[in-house]
Amino acid sequence: MRRQDKDRRWRTNFKRLEREVLVLEEDEYQLERVFPQGEEGDSRWVLFMLSFYFIGLLGVIGVCLSLAWLAHIGLYMLPPNPVSPMLNAAFVELDAVFALFGVAAFSLFCLYLMVGLDAVLAL
Repeated sequence: MRRQDKDRRWRTNFKRLEREVLVLEEDEYQLERVFPQGEEGDSRWVLFMLSFYFIGLLGVIGVCLSLAWLAHIGLYMLPPNPVSPMLNAAFVELDAVFALFGVAAFSLFCLYLMVGLDAVLAL
């Protein structure tokens, strides 16, 4: 009976040790992502930090596109007589500069709308 008691205690201690090792490995992984070490540690850290700036830039672009869509809806779609053709005129003007600019801008707005709708429906 004494032997079984030791085995049970040993197994519970071993399982607790395994959980702590797993937590430490996850902490090490997170620490390595934030403060990379090794031969290319500095360049990896710079790329890691630049990714935050890139995500921030994408956020600012997203806010601008959202505000443009909302302004277009408010000025062109909601009133019975449109106040301003805002985005329609912008796409036509961009198309006059170079034929691909208007199409590219329109496709960017449509892609943003589709990705946003997909993100909302995924919730």
